[in-house]
Amino acid sequence: MTTANTSIVAKASVAFVAVAMMLSMVAPAKAATIEELQAMIAQLTAQLSSLSGSTTTSTASYTFTRSLTVGAQGADVTALQNFLIAKGHTIAAGATGYFGAQTASAVAAWQAANGIAPAAGYFGPVSIAKYASMSATGSTTGSTGSTAVTGGAGSATVTNYSSDVEDEVATNDSEKVFGFKVEADDSDVKLTNVKITLDHSNPDGSDIITRYFDSFDVTMNGDVVATVDASDFTRNSAGNYSKNVALKDAIVKEGSSNKGVFYVVAHANDTVDSADEDAEWTISAADFRYTDGTGAILTTDDEDTTETVSVIKLASSGDVKVKLSLATDSPDAATVKVDDDNSGDKVTLLKFRIKAEGTDVSFDEITFTLDDGSGSTTLETVSEFILMKGSDVVETEDDFSATSTTFTLDDEEVIDEDDTVTYTLVAKMNKNTWTNSSLKATLANSGINYMDANGDDITTGLSGSANGDTMTFRGDGVTLAKTSITATDITKTASSTDTEYAKFVVTFKVTADGDDVYVASTTDAIAHTLLGISVAGSALTSTADKAASGNYRVNDGETETFTYTVETVVGTGTYQLVMDTFEFGTTDADVTTGSQAFSPEATWTSDAVILN
Repeated sequence: MTTANTSIVAKASVAFVAVAMMLSMVAPAKAATIEELQAMIAQLTAQLSSLSGSTTTSTASYTFTRSLTVGAQGADVTALQNFLIAKGHTIAAGATGYFGAQTASAVAAWQAANGIAPAAGYFGPVSIAKYASMSATGSTTGSTGSTAVTGGAGSATVTNYSSDVEDEVATNDSEKVFGFKVEADDSDVKLTNVKITLDHSNPDGSDIITRYFDSFDVTMNGDVVATVDASDFTRNSAGNYSKNVALKDAIVKEGSSNKGVFYVVAHANDTVDSADEDAEWTISAADFRYTDGTGAILTTDDEDTTETVSVIKLASSGDVKVKLSLATDSPDAATVKVDDDNSGDKVTLLKFRIKAEGTDVSFDEITFTLDDGSGSTTLETVSEFILMKGSDVVETEDDFSATSTTFTLDDEEVIDEDDTVTYTLVAKMNKNTWTNSSLKATLANSGINYMDANGDDITTGLSGSANGDTMTFRGDGVTLAKTSITATDITKTASSTDTEYAKFVVTFKVTADGDDVYVASTTDAIAHTLLGISVAGSALTSTADKAASGNYRVNDGETETFTYTVETVVGTGTYQLVMDTFEFGTTDADVTTGSQAFSPEATWTSDAVILN
């Protein structure tokens, strides 16, 4: 017999002695379950492999040319499955070449262990890049360190560790739900098995574990050392679930400075309904089995600490926020020219922005509140409304009232997490037969059917609104644009007594649209309101040419400047000028056939003058 063979036989003999020790230790203490014995045998088999010189091997590198998700099939799926299995992640069906729920769960566990967020089970560009970097550096089967246990007879102390432990897991997400620390004394120890128990601790919701969880990982110092499907847990007569989980390469070096930090990571599914959201599960860990430097198989427990966890819909979590706001380039109140003879002019009523936080946000229905100022139930100025994103038409709607319009979308609109998307509401106008009619559109969060990435309704975490300004419509006529309004306190001497009056000067531009227009050169062309005092005198001047009658003429398509001056009588108090309407005609003989409001009123109101 060679020296090498002699060594192997000697090592195997030690292992068989260990088996005998294990059986002799288990029997007096308590009756071991078949599952526990299988876990012990699996551990000893691994030890025999190690003693006989077997080593972990690196997985062959594979070049992935596409993203993989549930439903994918092919050689690249097989390569991915072999890689995950080699990394210690469970795929019960094996490398079948079909990407199913087991493979998605294994991908999510691998992503969580390697800092890829979100750990959603989708093997996309980020995961492919991580795989490539691991293959390039010759990464092997993902152990937590050296697989050698050194020292003599030792012991392990297990204590609860609650740092970073969460009591809620959002659907389709993963969280650390239980933690513990292991300290090795007098020898390194290799943690080989832990029993995880989940108890449906209150009467709310379903008590079926797979309604809440897909799988659980056990991590040590950030590396996944075990993965178990929720369906593999055993349920007892009291409705509690438990599973003895075999750990891989979970070695804690001797000494208080080398404590191993372990977490149980829960992967929640998306089958939770509103009743299940209130259900709490109590999770605990016990029966920590380990080996020391002598190969002895030992068991310890922690302080019987438990944690509670519930699965909540992503939409209910405090991380989900949706902010609605008015876009900075949403149009200000204005008078808009609409074709007198043809329909189809488009007027932008409102621009708004939606920002998503904590999840992708989608909506399939959106309702705008409308106000045409008439109090009627019909809206005759508009033929249809158009919802746009950039230059793209999202949806059109020709069924509306004077108070609202609702868009039901054929395809959901999606705002990616942390993105902001701008939308525009446009009115397609009928030909203008309603001069000086108006329309205002507003949008509240309650008018949007928001959903999270899982398709659940979002009803909390909503903020903001988008309130458009009033658009006033007109046909052929004039466009008025303010240049300036000044308000001055004037002091003059009358009969050797100092007195004061107010002087207001309004300068504005008039553009003729559709026809030449004529404006009376007298102040009859202007209607105004003077707050607080009487007018002493007023005047209207313009850069426009005068017609034979002396009226001002503004040619079609041209712009002229007008200046309107108002002086008050002498008095005391606070006074202010408000411009009301501008009158014009399309013939020199009649300068009162048309009128245009100075709108919005705030733009055409002067500062106040205080006379003492």
